[in-house]
Amino acid sequence: MISAIVLFRAIMETESLFLAAHKLMAKAVSTKDTKDLTKFLTNALTGTRLPDLQKTYGLPDAINCLTLIQKTAKNVSHYDDHYTRLCEFVHPNGLGIRTPYVKIDHRKMTAIYSKSSQNVPESIVLPLLIGTIKLFINTHDQFEHALESLIPIYEEQICDT
Repeated sequence: MISAIVLFRAIMETESLFLAAHKLMAKAVSTKDTKDLTKFLTNALTGTRLPDLQKTYGLPDAINCLTLIQKTAKNVSHYDDHYTRLCEFVHPNGLGIRTPYVKIDHRKMTAIYSKSSQNVPESIVLPLLIGTIKLFINTHDQFEHALESLIPIYEEQICDT
């Protein structure tokens, strides 16, 4: 289940990137100005957080996933809370270690490592996963339609250069 949560968290990060790109695409279509979108896409596709690669290859800063999650949460209620809950299971802290790997016997006051200890409750993960998949599908569809409107704008800019 922890592996599924890691993948689910990655889906939320990608979904947030799509939502941010879609917002910039809509702006570019309405204003016919692609500067902000182009910068965003360049950073998304070539950005890095590694200073040596930035210096050696002139690469831009990577887009911060947590910032994207926070921006998404402004339009999708509890989005950042869901992400934070998933992070609790992914990181090596109380929920991330105790829940999947430690069996606690409160009566004996012992904690025993066990691969088969309590699993992450599906009731926590499944509703979040379903909601995120629905949002991702909707975002993907909107992204596709915005892209169709954006292509002629970029083609016109290419012809003008």
